[in-house]
Amino acid sequence: MDWLKKYDLILLDFDGLLVDTEKVHFLAYETMLKNRGIDLNWSFERYRKSAHHKAEGLEEDITSEFPELKKISWETLYQEKRKALLDLYEKGEVALIPGVEEFLNYLQEAGLKRAVVTHSDRGQVDLIKKALPILETIPNWITRKDYERPKPSPDGYLKALELLGEEAKNTIGFEDTPRGLKALRDAKIKSIMITEYTYPETDSIREEGIPIFKNFYVLKELRGF
Repeated sequence: MDWLKKYDLILLDFDGLLVDTEKVHFLAYETMLKNRGIDLNWSFERYRKSAHHKAEGLEEDITSEFPELKKISWETLYQEKRKALLDLYEKGEVALIPGVEEFLNYLQEAGLKRAVVTHSDRGQVDLIKKALPILETIPNWITRKDYERPKPSPDGYLKALELLGEEAKNTIGFEDTPRGLKALRDAKIKSIMITEYTYPETDSIREEGIPIFKNFYVLKELRGF
């Protein structure tokens, strides 16, 4: 992976790219609703489609399927879900995406400048880092309170460039969803997508010349990018 050394900065998404938090978020929503006497009864794939369709996707789909929840503010429900999520993180219910540990070890040994840009808040990040100490090797973290608009807005990545004093043309970013990828592209950052899933946008992303790989192991085979 020595081709990464030509970049001055490497930017990384977090949820779904480095850590397998999506299943934990799904379980947290199930728990929140179960505590209110509601059985979500969704498949994980159904949850993913709703979560990645747009920022308000889950709110719209859950309250549409369970209209009794419209009497309660989504912020209240979200905070209940967040508590369930933090409880799961405290129990260590989270794992690295396959290949990530080797990738992070390489970045550490090579001394490459790197940062995470995530929608997660600092409290969630700290709990996950406690459960997965390899994440402590990443020196810079841009969390949700550090920027204004969430992905697909480029705000988080632009803030990372600003704080770390680098230019987009000398930076490469890694994402696992089309929304995150749009944030990178709108920040004018060269992008790689790593995901085992197929999205409706997958073909158009490939047509734009953006490489899509199933996991980090494939990066070892690249001679350059």
